[in-house]
Amino acid sequence: MTATATGNPPRGQAAPPGRAPVRRRRRIGQPRASTTPGKLRLIQAALVVLCPAWGALDFRAAQSRLDTLLPNAAAQSNGAGASQIAAAQTAATRWFAVSRQAQALDNVFNYGAETELEIGSGPGTAGTLFGQLETDLGAVINTDQGVFAANAASGADAFTGLEAGIIALALVMAVGCAWGLSRRLAEYR
Repeated sequence: MTATATGNPPRGQAAPPGRAPVRRRRRIGQPRASTTPGKLRLIQAALVVLCPAWGALDFRAAQSRLDTLLPNAAAQSNGAGASQIAAAQTAATRWFAVSRQAQALDNVFNYGAETELEIGSGPGTAGTLFGQLETDLGAVINTDQGVFAANAASGADAFTGLEAGIIALALVMAVGCAWGLSRRLAEYR
């Protein structure tokens, strides 16, 4: 029987008698700091999925969903994040307009113009506009994560003396319990 680099037997084989397999702890990811970056990551992931497969999905439903999510994220974000979300909304509107134009070209079988509009490298092409949208969403996520990290650090500083206070109170409680017990024990003598 061969063992793997971790010392465990290969899958499907039992561990030798008297030796339990090595169990690895699963790493738990860090909790999401804020709902806004989480929503923006969801939006960004949805756009990555929608971009290549827009013909198979209801594009107008995706646009209305994005038009709902971005204002919600802007309402929950701070000032700098809100202005960046507004830039992302503008980029999303422009990207959806170009995609609708590409759909119209597809409907009239003008595949050359549609291909140039979708994968061209000019300033008004879908790829360029989507790249701008993705950049704007990434900037919003980074800004809101930075704000959260600063707020979390200042919140942690608010508990600076708490540890020493709890230790002191625990010692006072222990002394009080010992004093009370000694008085009760003295009654029995």
